[in-house]
Amino acid sequence: MVKPRVMVLLLAVVPAGARGQPSPDAVRLGCDLKNAPVGSWADYAIRTGADTVTARWAFLGRDAKGNTLELTMTGGPPPQRQLGPILTRFVLVPEPVGVSRPIKQMVMQIGDRAPMDLNPDQPGLPGMKFQNPDPKTLVGRETITVPAGTFQTRHFRERWAESTVDSWLSDEVPPLGLVRTTITPTPGTPGPGGKPMPPVTQELTARGQGARPTLTRTAAPYPPPQGKR
Repeated sequence: MVKPRVMVLLLAVVPAGARGQPSPDAVRLGCDLKNAPVGSWADYAIRTGADTVTARWAFLGRDAKGNTLELTMTGGPPPQRQLGPILTRFVLVPEPVGVSRPIKQMVMQIGDRAPMDLNPDQPGLPGMKFQNPDPKTLVGRETITVPAGTFQTRHFRERWAESTVDSWLSDEVPPLGLVRTTITPTPGTPGPGGKPMPPVTQELTARGQGARPTLTRTAAPYPPPQGKR
């Protein structure tokens, strides 16, 4: 059955930030999408406990109607690995920062299955939020080294009820400006299965230009129209 799997995978792929509110799991922007070169891409390793996911954010287009980004994710827990790469294309409003509904279109392809054109407002789908860091949370300017190299960054620290989020951001790393992010759960915060929530680390592993769409097949509406299920 496809629908439950889609919901689970989206929860892993798309930050579940509260709609219209700052959130510890919102995507933090270290550079302005209006200045990001079309074709720029950045690769990340995301470690959650013993599981590692590789992710690529690619900036594919900009026009008066919005911004197009593509997210490719591989790895993760065994059930997710068995399904193959997860490709998600987002068309965002022209000014997505702080918007309660920044996604205009969301298309997802799981492995070699047919792509699905998802309604971003469909009940059960996680929200997505982009936010600039609060200047009041600036720790300082730091030079850090990650697998992709050494960068001058701005280090921000946000404290939430269930976690502390540290973000190292740089406008040298389009499209999003992320160099490193760590999420440290507050002791006692429950995770999946009632076990303690593990820490999460995201680090930049590579970057470049010349990104092209990976999701190229025609997408069908999901869920399919009545009578075509």
